[in-house]
Amino acid sequence: MLVRRNQRTGELAFYRCWMPHPVPLATLVRVAGRRWTIETALAELKTTQRGPKQVLRSRSPELVAQEVWAHLLVHYALRAVMHTAALEEDLDPDRLSFIRTLRSSAAR
Repeated sequence: MLVRRNQRTGELAFYRCWMPHPVPLATLVRVAGRRWTIETALAELKTTQRGPKQVLRSRSPELVAQEVWAHLLVHYALRAVMHTAALEEDLDPDRLSFIRTLRSSAAR
């Protein structure tokens, strides 16, 4: 079992890991970190950017795909702006708030 502590809130996340053969702890930690990054990005996209309980409006499969791609492109663009801004200030891009960036860009 791996435990991850949120550096801002102190909240703990527990990961139950199972492999059919022994795996070094460093590998498990690396994989869990990547998984956390992916899950965070999906949460940003699904609940923060699009809004909770927001359904796609399109009626045909082609338009649903177009709408999903639009959401992905907006997320990518916001993350690219965050990355550039962080590097200009010599900060870790992962430490910037996606919610603040989204709200700031929507206010303009």
